[in-house]
Formats: sequence, C-alpha cells, structure tokens
Amino acid sequence: MSFPSAAGPRRRMACLVGALAVALLGLVSVPSPTLAAADPTASVSPNPLVPGVSQAVSVTIEGGSARAVASADVVVPVHLTGISLVGVTGHPTWTGSYDSATRTIRLGAGGNSQKLDEGETVTVTFQALAPASGQGSFAVTTWANVGRTSASLQTTAAYTVGVRSQTITFAELPDRTYGDAPFVVSATGGASGNPVTFTAAGDCASSGTNGATISVTGAGSCAVTANQAAGNGHAAAAPVTRAFDIAKAGQTISITPIGTRTFGDAPVTVEASASSGLPVALTASGPCTLSGTTLTLDGAGDCTVTANQAGDDDHDAAPEASTTFTIAKASATLTLGDLGPHAYDGAPHAASATTTPEGLSGVAVTYDGAAAAPSDADSYVVVASLDHADYAAESVSGTLVIAPRALTGAFTVAGKAYDGSVDATVTSCTLPAGGLEGVVDGDDVTLDCSGATATFGSADAGTRTATLSGAVLSGADAGNYVLSGTGTASATIAPLTVTGAIQAEDKTYDGATAATAVGLPLAGRIGSDDVSVDVLGADFADRHVGIDKPVTATIALTGTDADNYVLASDTATDHASIWPRLLVGSFTAEDKVYDGGTGATVHPGALTGVVAGEDVSVTVTGAAFADRNVGTGKTVTGTLALAGADSGNYALAPESEGTATADITPKAVTASFTAADKVWDGTTAATILTRTLDGELAGDDLDLAGGTATFATATVGTGKTVTATGFTLTGADAGNYVLTGSSWTTAASITPLYAGTGFHAPVDMTPTGGARVYNTIKGGQTVPLKFDVRNVVTGVEQSGLEVFAAGAFQVNKVACTPTSAPEDAIEMTATGGTALRYDGVAPAGQYIQNWKTPTTTGVCYAVSVVTVDGSTLGPAYFKIK
Repeated sequence: MSFPSAAGPRRRMACLVGALAVALLGLVSVPSPTLAAADPTASVSPNPLVPGVSQAVSVTIEGGSARAVASADVVVPVHLTGISLVGVTGHPTWTGSYDSATRTIRLGAGGNSQKLDEGETVTVTFQALAPASGQGSFAVTTWANVGRTSASLQTTAAYTVGVRSQTITFAELPDRTYGDAPFVVSATGGASGNPVTFTAAGDCASSGTNGATISVTGAGSCAVTANQAAGNGHAAAAPVTRAFDIAKAGQTISITPIGTRTFGDAPVTVEASASSGLPVALTASGPCTLSGTTLTLDGAGDCTVTANQAGDDDHDAAPEASTTFTIAKASATLTLGDLGPHAYDGAPHAASATTTPEGLSGVAVTYDGAAAAPSDADSYVVVASLDHADYAAESVSGTLVIAPRALTGAFTVAGKAYDGSVDATVTSCTLPAGGLEGVVDGDDVTLDCSGATATFGSADAGTRTATLSGAVLSGADAGNYVLSGTGTASATIAPLTVTGAIQAEDKTYDGATAATAVGLPLAGRIGSDDVSVDVLGADFADRHVGIDKPVTATIALTGTDADNYVLASDTATDHASIWPRLLVGSFTAEDKVYDGGTGATVHPGALTGVVAGEDVSVTVTGAAFADRNVGTGKTVTGTLALAGADSGNYALAPESEGTATADITPKAVTASFTAADKVWDGTTAATILTRTLDGELAGDDLDLAGGTATFATATVGTGKTVTATGFTLTGADAGNYVLTGSSWTTAASITPLYAGTGFHAPVDMTPTGGARVYNTIKGGQTVPLKFDVRNVVTGVEQSGLEVFAAGAFQVNKVACTPTSAPEDAIEMTATGGTALRYDGVAPAGQYIQNWKTPTTTGVCYAVSVVTVDGSTLGPAYFKIK
C-alpha cells in the first residue's frame, strides 16, 4: 500500500476512513461542511515503527487555519496490539481516553478557550506492539463548531514498520591437522531468531544440524562461512568467513617385535604398518632373507628387519623402525649308554654316546675328567659333550659303575639281662673263602671285626636275633670287594624287676572313700621306655574331711615296654586330703515399713550341692539394713554359717551372698489442723492456726508445714467446714514418712460484718423472746421501711448501698399465726419506683425502702433485709386488711 500525497485524494481517503470509524462506533454521521482554509494534520512518531517489540507510539495533531479544533478521535489499526494509553501532551488542558471495544482514542477539552488553534499541537502517546513488517495508518477525525453545528474532518497518520539489520558474531577458528576429529562450530546471530548456518570450502566439509559439524578432508586450508537469513523484521545478516590452515599429519611405523627363534623353525611373517595406513617397505640383514613379508631363517645368529614409509600429500615421512632378534642354534640331544654296573673283573669298561639327530660330529666322552676307560671297582662320572656350528646340546652326565664283588661274613654274640639297649657283645667273626662267592684267588682281602658292633633286633626281654655292623674288609685288594652281609646270631634278654609308687590327689568331700591317684615315674626305668605305673583303684581310709589321710591303691605296669619289667609288689600307698565341699549360701530379706531401726527379717536360701541324705543347712545372724531410712533396693547384710550333723564336711563358698536387698517403705502419718474464725470478708480464705501430726516415732525430726485453707462458702455461719490442702512434711526425717490424704477438714465460723437494730417506726418489730407482732395495714399502701446498719468491727454506721446484695429485701407469705414459718416469696414492689436509698438528713441518717403492700386482704407477710454478708435484719410481720 502507498500513501497519496495530493490533498484532494488524501481528503477523500480520510472521509472514507472517518465514515468507517463512525460506523464502527455506532455514531450518526453529520455531513461535514466545506472549510475554506487549511485542514488539521496528523503524524506518527517514530516512523518507521520498530517491528516485533512493544514501544511508545505518538500521534500528533496540528490545528489548521479553517476552524479551531474542539476534539478529535484517533482509530488504532487492528494489526497494532497491546494498546495502553500513556498520556496526552502539548495542549495543557486536553485529555484522552481509550475505548478498547472500538480501538478509539478520544481527545479534547471543554470550552472554546480550550480549542486547538492553528499552529497548536496535541500529542497522544500509547504503548503498542507492531507486527514483524508492513505499513498502515491511523484514522483521525477532528471536530470543529460551525455556528451551532459540529463539523468533522477526517485525515490519516500513515506509518511503516521498518526492517532492522542484524550481525553475526563468529570467533576465529584455530589451525587443524589432517586426521583431527570432526568438530562443531558456533556463532551468535542477530535478533531475527533465524538459525546461523555454516558452509565449508577447501580441504574440509560441513554436515549435521545447520552445517555446524566441520570435518577435515585433507592437508591444506579450510574456510567456514556463517550465514543468517532475514525474518521477523530483520534483514539477512552479512556472511562471516573464518579460515584456518590444515597441517600434514604425522605418522609412525609400528613393527611387531619378533621374539627369539631357533634354527630350523618355520618362516616368520613380519607384521609392520604405518599409522597413516600407507604401505611400508621392508628389508632384512643377517642369517635371514625376506620375500614380501615372509622371513626365512637361514642359520643361527642375529637378524634385523627394517621398515620405512616415505609419506604422501597428506602425511609426512615416518621415522624408520626396526626390530632385531636372535636365531638360536637348533637343539640336539646326547644319550649315554653302557654305564653298568659291570662286575669287577680287572678289565676296562667304556660307556657309549649317541646324538639326535644321528651322526653329529664333535662328541667327546670323559671318565672323572680322563679320556681312558677305568678297570677298578668304583663309580666314575661320565660326561658327554657336543661342539657343532648349528646345533647345541646340553652336556649329559652319568655314572659308570664297576661293582665290587660281594662277600658274606659270619659272627656270634653273648646273652644279657634287659638294659634297654640293643647292644650285643661279639664273640667271633669270619669270612668265607674260595669259589664264586669268595675271594678271587690271589687277592689280599680279610674281614676285620675290631671296630664292629652287634645289635639285637629288639631291646625287649626274650630270645632275640642280633645283627653285625661296622665290620670292614681289609687288605690290598679290599677296594674291589663289598661286604654284602654277616648273617645273624641269637641270645636271651631277661626282664628287669622294679618297685612302683603312686601320688594321691586331694578331693572335695563327696560322701565316699573313693580316691584319685596316679602312678609316679617308675624308678629304675631304662631311658625313655614306655612303661609306667597304672592305678587300678584307690581309696581313702574313710569318707570324712581330713588332712593327709592314708590312700591305698592297687597298681600294675602299663605301656608298650611293660613286658620288659616286673613289679616287686602290686600295691602302693600315699597320703592326700579331703577338703570341705563348698556350698553357696544366700538369703532374702523382707521389705518393711519404716520403724526407726535397721533390723531386718531374712529367710535363708536353699543350699545346692549337698550330698543326698546329709543334714546341712544355712543360718543367718545379725541381719540389718545399711541404715534406718526409707529407700528401695537397700542393702541388707548378715552373717552366714552352716549348721547340721554333716556340716563339718562342708564350708561356705567365697561367692556366698552375705547381702540381700529389700525396701523400707515410708510410715504413714495423719494430719489435722485448726482454723481461725473470721469476720465476713466476702471470700472463702481461711487462716490455719495449728498443724498436728499423728503417727510419727518418738525422737524423729518431723513437722507438718505449708498448706492453704478455705471455707466451703464465703457466707456467714458457725461451725462451717474448712478444707486444707498442700500440707507437706518437713524435718530431717521427713523422707521416712508419707502423709495420708490430700485434703483435710476442720470447722470455724464466719461472723457477720454488718449488724442492724431492725426497722424503725412506724414499723413495729417483734420483741426478742416476745409474741409475734403483726403490723396491720391496708393493701396498696406505702410502708416506709427504715433501718440502720453498722460495721461490727469498726462500729461505724454505714451509709453506702454496697452493703446490700441484689434482692436485699425479702418478702415472704406467712400464715397469720403467732409461730408460722415463711412460705412463698413475693417480689418487693417499691412505691412509685423508688429504690433503696440512704437518707443522711439530720438528726440521724438511716436507710429507707418504700414498700407498696399487696392488695389481697387477710394475707400476712414477713419482710426482712439481708446485707452482703448474709446477715438478716428483721423480719417484721405485716397483715393486709
């Protein structure tokens, strides 16, 4: 939409907009007269409006020369939202209001003096939210008075919504290296809200959301450009490009080490690679050859494999890498044979040596380090070794044995008594001669028994077989022989006689004579022989307690070596003690009420462990509490002792309980008190005169203290009940007593505070002790009831009405007899509504109550007045006539 600039077309457009506004407002359009002079104008500020934001918008109206403007309407276009009136400026008396239903701002002020003249302006400012883009106008209608007619003129205030610039903030990018991981770039765009997108050029590529993920594709350089599209009232942002260099990637060669190999192993596959993935070149040196990656082992020695990679457009050359390993000699084995044993025959005996693989050269054999084969009987260390260029073998050793010829000798021994040893005495020693089992003819060999010893096969008594050891061959040729044995010889070992002894054990009395005894080490026992005294049974001389009492035991020999001994006697004696049997004694104590003493009543407890049927019991003497005072769980001590016919065989155990616990509970005492009489004071408070306790023990320090007392009621009376509460016990012994009850009563009197002399004339009172006097009066008449009241404590005549309670006057029907009692009460009626009053006119003050008598004739009444302390003045008796 464009705005016409000519006045005629603008006016026609304003008329159309104004008519539309009037129609929308429901107003009746009045034809506008033609105004000869210049029209009012309107303008918008700011212009253009800022899109998409809430802002202060002003419409300014300037008065024309045709006629002064009295008021104006400004219609807000519908695409402006969030309208709120801020204020009206320019003309000091103009005001404005906003009608949201018709979207109209009404401006103006009353009176011709407030009109907008030529050159004068008025500005209305309001808050509004503009759309993202576009244009529009405010319809403005101005009103002027032409004679008595209100004429209107329409105009417009056009505006546009501007487009704002936006910029991208994109930081510089650091250089990269070929092979780096993809990375994400970011940039901050303008206020349009559109995303920033990225494109890449050069040795790189963009991908992912908005192209923000940049991948390096080669060494060289890369340029990343950030863009942001137009929108929301903003122009597209100027692209921003950030460039960075991409360096060649370094690379390394990894070659798998080849461990030590052995000549004859299968070919090895060489494993080598570059970190770039480019192919590597391999070379080999030493006793090995390469064919591609296959390495053949040609012999024993050190082999080195070297790897190289020259690089390419994206990678630098890799540092050279190599691995060296050893090719060990192949293993061969040596085997020795013909090591014997060979029988001694005086001729040399040689060992054999073979190789695997067969037939390897360089084998050497030695015998105790010498090359010549030996002939004498002996053991020889044989060593075979290999010296070969491509094979290695562990030297092997063995023992070549030329066995000496075996000879068997003979001997005899003497018999003995058992002494615990296997020693035997040799009496003769010989060797066989000649033949295959004898000494070779011509050799100098004899059997020498001078250093030999003979031993029996067992040291035990009986017929035993002896063997010979230590016999040796002697002579020039003895080294070629071995003594294979000397046979055996027989003799007898007799048993050894010994005397046994015992040790008896003390015991605790158990009512029996049985004793416990053990055998003592056997005197005369040989060495560490397994022989000891076994006690078959033992008894005390009697069952009773005693010290060092005789114990007799039946004994025997036992042990694996017992058969080598014999006892001189099968009984043995010793002494031991029977100690008293320990019993745990105890007692229980009874609770008691405090009695001023520590004496306690206890009951002995039952004994456990008494031998069945025996007469033993526990006694307790001197039982007493720790102190005489009240308490719970108090300790009671007593002296325990055993009694009974069999008590001599028992004793009290150390853990016997010489104490028990029991309670001393408080002794109950009763309280009483006396209370003072008092003159009525309107309260129930009472004064305690004396406090008395009953039940305490003589000499105890105990008193009754505290407490408050109250009368049952505050009214006057004699012998009234007084109740006390809160008494407490005091004194050093108060803790040993308990006070029964929580309240206590006595009697006292409350005497009147006020007293009177009855009613004065003209009322007649009944004399004290005399016949009842009836005042006769006509019904409906006024009777002046006059009386006085004095304070009995001070003797002062009272003049205040506070001495009376409500309903102080009491009127009761009575039977018209000399002694009738009051019946029904009736309401006191005062004459003319007069109330009880005090008349202080001289000569004498007095209280006055005018009583209007009932009208029923023949009826009698008793009239009295009651003071606040309950004292009654009267009654006076009346009879209605």
